[in-house]
Amino acid sequence: GCRYAGAPNFYKIGGLGDGFHCAIDPLNDNICFTESYYMNIKKSGDKGVSWSSVGGAFPAPVNFRDPGNNNQPTETVCFNTPLVIAPSNTSYVYAASCRFKRSTDAGGTWTNTLGAGYINNASTPGIYMAVAPTNNLIVYLSTGPGGGSRSRLYKTTDGGNSFGEIT
Repeated sequence: GCRYAGAPNFYKIGGLGDGFHCAIDPLNDNICFTESYYMNIKKSGDKGVSWSSVGGAFPAPVNFRDPGNNNQPTETVCFNTPLVIAPSNTSYVYAASCRFKRSTDAGGTWTNTLGAGYINNASTPGIYMAVAPTNNLIVYLSTGPGGGSRSRLYKTTDGGNSFGEIT
């Protein structure tokens, strides 16, 4: 991603290359997240002036980069990974690979919900996500096709502890 620094200057944010999802805390615009390839998520507490990685805070089995394999992801994840902040309770931040990830402390620590199980299967990553504007526990998540499964749309009403398919 890029940050506008006044005409005609732009510069990379967070030391990232390709930029995809970003999320700005609607209650405190000093706090923002940016994401690039394969869930490489960074957080800023000063409107994007400085950034720190949240990837090391992801739970096992995801500490996403495998240094022995050219830093490739260790589980199925979209190149452009979904990342959202719940607007009604900004302590809740969600992300998805083939597993659903939740932070309840604004990205400080993360858990794999579903007992670290898969949303659909190990080959179907999350591709888009939205949180209900007035309830931080209602999340809609779509998964891509893979592993013999078609794309699907899911809904959780408990912050990712369980999902029901709604396609």
